[in-house]
Formats: sequence, C-alpha cells, structure tokens
Amino acid sequence: MPLPPTLLEAIAAPEGGRIVLVIGAGCSFEPPTGIPLARECSRDAHRKLLADGVLQDGDCADPDDLSVLADAVQAKTGRQSALVSRLPITQFKNATPNDGHLITAALMLEGAIANVVTLNFDLALSHALSQVAAKNEVSIVKGPEEHHRLGRANVIYLHRNVEADPEQWILTTEALAKAWRNNWEEVIARFATATPIIVFAGLGSSCGVLQDSIAKLRNALGSGSNVYLAGPDDIDDSLFADELKITARDYVQLGWVDLMRAFSERLILELANKIVRACDDLTYKEKWPNESVASLRDRLTALGLIAFGKLRAAWLLDDRTYLKMEEGHADLIADLLLAIGLIERIEGVAATMNSDGIVEFRSATHHWYVRVASGRGVRRWTSIETELLQREKYSATGTHSPRSRTVLIAGVTGPPRPVTPPVSILGDDDDDSIVGGDTHLTLLDVDQIRLDPTKIQEMFA
Repeated sequence: MPLPPTLLEAIAAPEGGRIVLVIGAGCSFEPPTGIPLARECSRDAHRKLLADGVLQDGDCADPDDLSVLADAVQAKTGRQSALVSRLPITQFKNATPNDGHLITAALMLEGAIANVVTLNFDLALSHALSQVAAKNEVSIVKGPEEHHRLGRANVIYLHRNVEADPEQWILTTEALAKAWRNNWEEVIARFATATPIIVFAGLGSSCGVLQDSIAKLRNALGSGSNVYLAGPDDIDDSLFADELKITARDYVQLGWVDLMRAFSERLILELANKIVRACDDLTYKEKWPNESVASLRDRLTALGLIAFGKLRAAWLLDDRTYLKMEEGHADLIADLLLAIGLIERIEGVAATMNSDGIVEFRSATHHWYVRVASGRGVRRWTSIETELLQREKYSATGTHSPRSRTVLIAGVTGPPRPVTPPVSILGDDDDDSIVGGDTHLTLLDVDQIRLDPTKIQEMFA
C-alpha cells in the first residue's frame, strides 16, 4: 500500500522534523527482535506467578491484560517487582533491532523524524541508534524525570524502559494516572503537537495501560495535527482505529518494517536527486560530457537508506558506520559518481556500488574491484593513503567485496601521485593480503583520468 501524499511530502521536506512516531509492541514483535506481544508476556508471567505462589487462581480477573495483572500483583504484594521479574527482562535488554528500528534511527539522524515516543520497555531502538552511530545527535529520555535531556531529536520511553527501577515501570492503572498527573502528559503534548503529523504504529495488542495512554495522547494532540495509524490488518480489525478516531483515509495498511521501508524509499529518492542535481551542475560548469546519471541514481536508491548511509561514510572516509547527508556532501559524491559514469562509458563496463565503498566494474568476461574515496577538498595524498591502508587492515570481516588495492580518489589537494597500475586487479586474483604485509595501493586521481582516459585503459588492461 502506498503512503498518503501528506506523509510522503513530510518525510522528504527540506526543513525536516515534521513527523513524530508513537510506537507499540508490534514494532518489537517483528523479527529479528522477536519480543512477545503484551498479551503473551502477561499470560506467561501469570503462569509463573501462580506456579511460584505469588498469586492464587482468581486473584487476576484477566490474565491476558498486563495492566490487570499488574493491579493484581500490586494488591497482593504491595509492589509490582514480582511481575516485572517474570517478564522477559534479558530479552528486553538485549533486543536486536529489526529493519524498522534501524531505518527509524537513520531517519532521525537525517532529520526526517523529530521524535519517537515508544510505549515499549525493550531497548531495540536504543541499540539501533548505536548501530547507526547516532552518538549525541539523538537524545534518549527514559522517563519524565529526564525531560531536561530533550534535544533536537528524541526517543522518549513513555512507560520507562527495562533499565528503570521495576517499581517505576508504568504498568498499573494507578501508576499511569500518577505519571500523567506529574506533567508527563504536558511534555508529550508539547513535543507531539509541535509537529504537523503523528503516526501511530505497532499497536498490535491491547491492554488497559496501553489503551489509556493512547487515549490521553490522542486528547493531548487536539485538532492541530494530522494523525495516522499504521497496521498490517484491515482497518475494521484494528483495535485502536476507533480509539484514535481514525478513518480509512488516515489508515495505512502496512506493518512496522514495511512502513519504515516506505518512508525510507521516499527519503533516499530525495537524497539521490540532490546528488543528480549536483552532477548536472558540475557537468555544466566543467563542460564535461554527460554521463548516465539517472542510471547511477537508480543504483544508489536500490541500496536502501542504511546501505546508502554506509556508502557515504566509506566514500567520504568518515569513521561513523552511517553518515547522514550534510551540506556539501552532494557535490563530493557527484564528483565520484561522474567519474564512475565516465569509466562505464569509455570502457563499456557496468558498475555495482556496495555499502563498503567498493565499486565492482564488470564486463562480459571480467570484473574489477575499485575502492572509491574523497579527500573532501582538504586531505593530502599521504594521509589518504595511510588512512586507506589502516581501513583495510582493520576492516570487518564479511564485507560485500574483496579488498581492493586500486583506489579512485577525488577532492585531494596537491599534485596527483603518479599512477602505476598493479599487475592485476581482477577480483579472483587477490592472493596477497594487505593484512599479511602487502602495503601497495594504486591511487587513481579522478582528474587524471578525465584528462587522460588511457589511464582507465591501463587499469583495465
């Protein structure tokens, strides 16, 4: 199902930050995160509480409802820690982010999503931020006591998370009421209504606390925001469509991962088109021949948002695993992309770009692997070569491509280094290892091959 035009426009808006996500248990249920939904967690915890003698049959009116179970444990023991300890705590702590979490983290870095309000206790989204090297660009707010940590982009744990004191988790109906009375509602309302669009996703199962939270959030939004609900089922089967007052026009029938992939496809197209415009400007100003830029753009978009961010980090020699698109990046990438197009046109080869920064050039009978890099207009040849050798030495295993000792470089200051092609750069002729002691790199300057295309022919001889 395609996204509504309003959502497509908002995710790619140049000013960014027009969308807030409110996510529930369904987001962490999708693999590989695989955390059980609230109903399953409640049933399993109730079984353990009965077996351990904490509760007796009949103490809990509805074992499927986590908030009803929390009320029962609170009434019997005066605390809720007996329930929390029987939830999948370790799984919450070690939650593996799925593609939806990773894309969300990347969209927050890119500025497309302003805030995420999560109703979950697991740390999958926090781990996703770590995997895309968010560092200090996205704040994590574990509860109302940390509202002073709110930043430009935020992940807000509305009900606390697994790292909080078990007695502070928002599970019982009384705890929910106190949390909202203590100004947490005010914080959420301020951040949610500051954006034009709110998207609820992953609300796969119902419980009293969740229903009350959603009702309070919806009331806090008022009429100033566009509210959408996303889910894999028909709207008639949605537990929350009525509570959110969602009509068919504002319902997106997509599961969590598919929803975030749809968002990312729109944003990556916008980012790629910026690079296309930079290619056109550079071609016009430098009076270069036109290359097949549209085809190159399509291959970039096919990578997906995460892989495209990794490619930018590799090409621009950034230490982060994911590099958001910043001012000036489009021009730097355009310079490299046009060189790849030039090689394709002159040699009649096809280029495949990988997230590890390696470009595979393939003819009918051979293929060559070439690393691509930019000095960003400030780096020198010696420092570039040193860094590339270090990257080869410490590169992670399992990358898409074999190591390459041929490097296509743009944006380096000073006169180009002389180019001496290696004996062979065929992909299946990689017997020597840089890690094993071979420190030879062939650095091919982009401007050199534009002035003397025979350098390409030497490389592909």
